[in-house]
Amino acid sequence: MAHEDLPKHLFTVAAMHARRALAAATDPLDQLDRATSIGTSVELLSKAALALISPTLIADKDPKSLMLYSGVAISGVSAHEVKTKLVGECLQLLRQSHSVRYNFSTDQKVFAVRNLALHSGQVDTTAFNEALTVMTRLNEEILAITQAHDLTLDRETFWGADLLTHVDERLKEDQEAKRLELEELKAAARRSYQRLQLLGVDDETLKELAERDPEIGQVANDADFEPGRSECSVCGYFGWLGYEATDRGPAYAGLDYRHDDEYHFVDMTIEAVEYVCRVCGLSLGPDLLRLEGLGDVRQISVEATREEIEALQQYEMEQYLMEKYYRER
Repeated sequence: MAHEDLPKHLFTVAAMHARRALAAATDPLDQLDRATSIGTSVELLSKAALALISPTLIADKDPKSLMLYSGVAISGVSAHEVKTKLVGECLQLLRQSHSVRYNFSTDQKVFAVRNLALHSGQVDTTAFNEALTVMTRLNEEILAITQAHDLTLDRETFWGADLLTHVDERLKEDQEAKRLELEELKAAARRSYQRLQLLGVDDETLKELAERDPEIGQVANDADFEPGRSECSVCGYFGWLGYEATDRGPAYAGLDYRHDDEYHFVDMTIEAVEYVCRVCGLSLGPDLLRLEGLGDVRQISVEATREEIEALQQYEMEQYLMEKYYRER
C-alpha cells in the first residue's frame, strides 16, 4: 500500500477488531477471537494515531525499520519485514504527548487476555469483561487523537452507529462503579478517623502518625527520589503516594556532578499507583487515584543497568556502520 495510506489501514483493521470484541459469541473459537481482538484493537489503533503524526514513531529502533517507515525504500528489504514498537511503548508515547490515560499495572489486562487466547487457546472469563471496558476507554481516548489529525477517522466511523450507545453505556457504568467504590472506601476511612477522635488522640500524635512512611513507592534504587505527599480528603492530614515505573527510555551518557564523573543514565517515567493515609487508613489504587484527583506523573533520571549500556553501545556501533556504508556508496 502507499506509505500515506498506512494510518487509515491501521485504523480500519483496529475498528474491525473492536467491533468483533464487543459482539457476543457462544462458539469457543468465536470467544477466542473476541479475546484476541480486545488487545489487538488497542495496539493497532495506538499505532494508527502515532502513524498520523509520523509513521517513523511506530518503527522499531533498527535503522532499516526507521528508513522504511520514513518512506525510503531499501534494496533487498521487503516492507513487511520491518519491525514496529511494542504496544506498551506506543501507548507510553501517546500518554506523554496527548495524556492518554494508560496505566501499565491496571490496563495491561487487555493484552494479558489477548496473549492467553493467542498462546494458550484459553479465555480468561474473570478478566474478560473488565478488559473489554479498558479496551473501550483506551480506544475512546485514542480516537480523540485520530480525529484531531483526520476528521474522517472519528468514533462513529470506528465503532459504527449501532455500537455507539453500547460504548457510551459501558463507559458510564464503569465510572459509576468506580465512584461507588471510592465513596465506600472514604466512608470506612471516616469511621476509622472518628474512632481516633473519640479516643481523644491529640493533633500532635496524629501528625506523627501521618509521617510514618508506609514504604510504598520505592523506585529503581534512586536515592534522590522523594515520594509524593498529598492532603487526605477524609481527615485532612498528609498521606503518601506510591509510584511505579511505567516507561524506561534508552541509556545515554551524562555527567554525574555529585561525583564529577561520566555515568550512563536512563530517563524513567513514573506514575502514582497507590495512595495511603496513615491516620484514617484511606487506601486507593490507580483508577481511584485519578478519580480523586491524586494522579501524578513524573520523569526522573536513574543509573543505567549493564544490559542497557551494552544495548546503547551496540546501537551506536550499528549506526556507525550504517552511516559508513551509505557514505561509501
